[in-house]
Amino acid sequence: MFKLQCKLKQQTPMLHFQPDETGACLRGTEVKPKLDKFIRKCFQIQDNIIPDQWYLETKKESREGKSVFALNYQIRFETSGTPEINDGSKERPINKSFFGNQGVKDPSMWKKTVLYHESINMTILCFIPDLLEYIKNHIEDFFVIYNFGTRQTKGFGAFVLSEINGEQIDYKKKDYLSIAKKYFSYGLYHEYKNIDEAKKYALEDIRIIYGLMKSGFNLSDQKKEDYFKGYIFRYFYQKYPDYMNDKKFIKTHLKFKNCNTEKIEKIEKEKDNREGIYCRAVLGLAQKYEYKNLYEGTVEVVGESQKTENGSMVVERFPSPILWTLAGKYLLALPAEEALSLILNQKFCFQISDNNKATIKTPEEFNFKDFLYEFQKDFNDKELHKGGEKGLKDAENVMLMRAGSLELKNF
Repeated sequence: MFKLQCKLKQQTPMLHFQPDETGACLRGTEVKPKLDKFIRKCFQIQDNIIPDQWYLETKKESREGKSVFALNYQIRFETSGTPEINDGSKERPINKSFFGNQGVKDPSMWKKTVLYHESINMTILCFIPDLLEYIKNHIEDFFVIYNFGTRQTKGFGAFVLSEINGEQIDYKKKDYLSIAKKYFSYGLYHEYKNIDEAKKYALEDIRIIYGLMKSGFNLSDQKKEDYFKGYIFRYFYQKYPDYMNDKKFIKTHLKFKNCNTEKIEKIEKEKDNREGIYCRAVLGLAQKYEYKNLYEGTVEVVGESQKTENGSMVVERFPSPILWTLAGKYLLALPAEEALSLILNQKFCFQISDNNKATIKTPEEFNFKDFLYEFQKDFNDKELHKGGEKGLKDAENVMLMRAGSLELKNF
């Protein structure tokens, strides 16, 4: 049996389902299927056919009708040192882009992050020399474009290689952008001054940038007006003026309880005959929206022809079509167009009750490259008003002040 030995450096905390177990980190059962898929993808790019002997099921006819083919190697991980574990408490917080612990009162039920500061050993065992050699030539690229664990599309669980078979990799200065360009024809990135700055700020910067892209921020109070509308709404307004976005659709089609008057009424009472378009869903689908302050109510998103065992309607969660990751000193936003294709031209129902609901569809098509590059221009213009009364350069909230210092580039 032949062996490939590598060392990994963990870039960002990993949300793990068993954080308190000794050595809890990467698992072969999660990594190997992704690596198998990546190897097959690399072969497709090169218009080559994977040899039958590389598969666990070496006979082609036994693989017919199956969508997942396991390759014939084993992968193991071994940690060293004591990990940094954050449980979401005030003393050991988890980045706010993870909200899975909200509403969970029992601390023992909280999900936790695991971060190893020492290197993680990875061993790949294989009886097929040319398969192992192919893995060796592509394993560094693999860890650049895949994250692991919960909330991996938001930057959690990012790793890079620091050593392959005893050969050191200067991951602190490595040009990981060039690696990303090999597999993605477009994307966005921010380059930090060094890897220490990257590890310190990356997860929070992802939260800020993605927040400005999708939902926006309303951090206004009596003293300041920090309101920045999500770019997805402003983009659709420019590109599709004959449609109303889902936020406007909810306000004009559903009724909520007015906390001041106790009346059940629409938030916006003027008529709007435009067709609604569920634009926010193209960046990942939320299962419900809540209105607070003046209006009270929770809007559930219901999928067509999707039912639970008890007959109630549910909606499938669609992944975000952007992979945010950290590779060395590069914060990368990489497109996942396969995920985007799943959400396009789908019909949904927004409902508060059986007699208080309305149907809306996602767009039939969406130019994701155009969207990302237009967002880049919008984000980098720190003086431009983004739905409110000021640009990012004049933001008074500390978080948004941070956004004012960041610059996105495209490739």
